Amino acid sequence: MSAEPIAAVVADIRAGRGVRNVAVEAAYPDQAARARAPQPVVDTTAIYTSLQGRAEAGVNLYEDFPTTVSPWDDALFAYVNRHGNVMVLQVHQEPWVEARQWETENQVDWSRVRWLVEASVWIGGRNGGGKRIDTQGPVRLMQHAVYEDGSPADMHWVSLARGGDEPSVWEMATVVLNASLNFLACQNVEVAEPKRPFPVRQRLRKTRVQVQAIVVRPPGKRRSGPLAAARPMDELDAQITSVRGSFATYGSNGRGLLFGKLAGKFWRPAHIRGGAEAEPRDYLLKPGTAA
Repeated sequence: MSAEPIAAVVADIRAGRGVRNVAVEAAYPDQAARARAPQPVVDTTAIYTSLQGRAEAGVNLYEDFPTTVSPWDDALFAYVNRHGNVMVLQVHQEPWVEARQWETENQVDWSRVRWLVEASVWIGGRNGGGKRIDTQGPVRLMQHAVYEDGSPADMHWVSLARGGDEPSVWEMATVVLNASLNFLACQNVEVAEPKRPFPVRQRLRKTRVQVQAIVVRPPGKRRSGPLAAARPMDELDAQITSVRGSFATYGSNGRGLLFGKLAGKFWRPAHIRGGAEAEPRDYLLKPGTAA
């Protein structure tokens, strides 16, 4: 499970444990302070897992993920990669001010930019050989200038690692961040703490870190109870023979309202091609199930 290693690294960050770069903290004091503050912790490992093959084939950070505004002013997005590294991104959002404008080769209408979405990257967990590595960060800063409609206007990266680093190392973190923000912009997507085995809950409780999961609810369904009543996505949802989940926007660009009353972007979970309409249910995103 990814929740426990994520909780351990977040606990390190909050306690100030691990390798600290005093020079970086002096130059970027807000990043360290924000990461240590109470805020939602969202496990995005399912999104990371689903993106591995797609990212290697090539991803357009602007067109593939058209919404990069955050649901929160501050939140931690975290995932465990295939090497066992825990990547934690402290995502901060604030109103755009002209003084934050940077130089870019892209054509940007800066007068339309409404938000700055800034993510500082921390790393911990284990290396590829299974050995524990010290939590450290921030090691990189990702900055998104976001238009009023939530779409990315421009992206900017700053290396905070000692001696610099190789930009390609952080490509997947950028893709996961953009994909997560785009996914959470859906009207029927939210986060909640899933039902976990008692021993896992006990161990997580000791870290004092609540790790939430991404939940997809049937469009129009009102939340009436805890996630414990929701069913996790099963194996059938991830099979190639199923119609994979997809985004759908209603109430704009000439498309009618969903069920005649709902507008916005929604995530439609996978279903079996030609099968009968399944009873609407909640879905808990698990590794391998996000499209």
